[in-house]
Amino acid sequence: MKNQAIRDNPTESRVLVVDDDGLCRRLLRDLLAVHGYQTAEAADGEDALRQIEAEPPDAILMDVMMPKIDGLEVCRRLQADERTAPIPVLLVTALHDRPDRLRGVASGATDFITKPIDTAEVLLRVRNVLRTKHLYDQRNALLRLRENLSDMIVHDIRNPLLAITFCARHIGTQDPTPAVSRLADGILDQVQLIERFVTDLLTVSKIEQGHLSLQRTPEDLAEMGRAVFRNHQMLADHKNIRLDVVAPECACLAEVDKNLFARLLDNLFANAIKFAPKNTIVTLRISPADSCGQVHRIHVEDEGPGIPLGYRESIFDKFKVLNMENPAMPQTGLGLALCRMVAEAHGGRIFVEPRQPHGSVFTVELP
Repeated sequence: MKNQAIRDNPTESRVLVVDDDGLCRRLLRDLLAVHGYQTAEAADGEDALRQIEAEPPDAILMDVMMPKIDGLEVCRRLQADERTAPIPVLLVTALHDRPDRLRGVASGATDFITKPIDTAEVLLRVRNVLRTKHLYDQRNALLRLRENLSDMIVHDIRNPLLAITFCARHIGTQDPTPAVSRLADGILDQVQLIERFVTDLLTVSKIEQGHLSLQRTPEDLAEMGRAVFRNHQMLADHKNIRLDVVAPECACLAEVDKNLFARLLDNLFANAIKFAPKNTIVTLRISPADSCGQVHRIHVEDEGPGIPLGYRESIFDKFKVLNMENPAMPQTGLGLALCRMVAEAHGGRIFVEPRQPHGSVFTVELP
């Protein structure tokens, strides 16, 4: 396979050899160079860290006992930096005791090579850690490509959606038959669903990439809930579902990003109304924090089919589709994943519990 050949090709890999003993350093360098690896040398931990900062290698062979900064401390510093943490480090050491090895593992070392070195062992261990590193790099490259492609597609989708919306609204102004009006309204409803998905996808992408900063303002959670409820009133009326708000008379203020938190509530209400049977109630219940520092709790309760115990955590995973026997059970995509990200971005959490005698209660806790 072509990809396998790339991973096994030494000329694609650069190995840094770190040892204060010049003879050991040259021995390892020459061994690797003879087998086609690109190599670099460092005489101590400080020199190694400078070189790694300038040009991160694909793998590191490092002595433990060195002046200035020893090999274990170099490992710890590499692990503390997300840019260098994935680099595999093979500790080349004469230390054999179990406590010494445990300290090496705790510092972040990938593996050990015992002195005096066995050349065949060195080559096999270097080859194995490089294969793993290259697979890790390829995976990250594919993830970046997918994210960039998703962002591009999502942005491009909005132009045809605008055209579809314009056409559907134009049809509605042409004095059409009732059947045509219903079709135009149906088109607009589906466009709104796609717009919701597009907005969720962009928001999730920004949160994951760390590009989204919260714009916190004091907001009344009950008022926010009522405002979002009003947006879903038409769908609720269609199913004869009553929307109810249970909240204290006084304002329930919390420091939240208004737009983001409204998206969270919007997704919870949309799910509750979508899966609730006709002629039932969807309730928003607000439990404000007290003077003892309790968290705010926002509950969205429905009388739907409920969520089995085994799925109550996985429903918040991105793009998770639940293969449950009940076809009326929620099939999830981005909405609940976004809810969890928004809750956690605010320092809170979200979870789901059963509602008695049937249904679900989604709870958001805010500090």
